Amino acid sequence: EDAGIAAHLLKDYCLAPNGEFDISGFPKAMEIYQQKRITRTRQVLGLSKGLGKTQQNRADSWWYNIYREWQIRLQVWIYDTLPCMFPGTRYDFLKDLKSVLLTAQGDIKS
Repeated sequence: EDAGIAAHLLKDYCLAPNGEFDISGFPKAMEIYQQKRITRTRQVLGLSKGLGKTQQNRADSWWYNIYREWQIRLQVWIYDTLPCMFPGTRYDFLKDLKSVLLTAQGDIKS
């Protein structure tokens, strides 16, 4: 995600019509990058923290471990993954980036 977003922003803000790199758009590209990535990484880190807490609870209690193991198996059987993974597996960074670019510059440079 990071590399894809950075590459698209650099292309949209720093690539001159003649194909040369124009540094003047770099600050704006990095400002948008930072705004986008802070929001996204905050969400991912929150999910990771929740998963870590679950793992700690499993380590602390063998009863909870058995309960959680069966809960995980059931969720994977129903959804093909854990529902807490949906924000990662369903995230389309290009779609998200295009909506940000539309807002930021009024039009996407292709």
